[in-house]
Amino acid sequence: KYLKQVGEKGRATRLAKLTQKRQMILEELKKKGKLTRKEVMDITGVSKTNAILMLNTLEHEGKVVQHGEYRASHAY
Repeated sequence: KYLKQVGEKGRATRLAKLTQKRQMILEELKKKGKLTRKEVMDITGVSKTNAILMLNTLEHEGKVVQHGEYRASHAY
């Protein structure tokens, strides 16, 4: 029971941090007009994998659109 309670609190904390980082991405997009995955990594301090996951989620929610023909040149 104790581990479950700690786990739930930890999950809520991680979700809040993720929401905050996604908001950072959206705010920077408003300023710049477009961002690369690398810029998202730099802004949020997350790994390449987590940056891709966040961007894919934002894209799925209809908040960003991916542009670019080549993997290295994708911008959102």
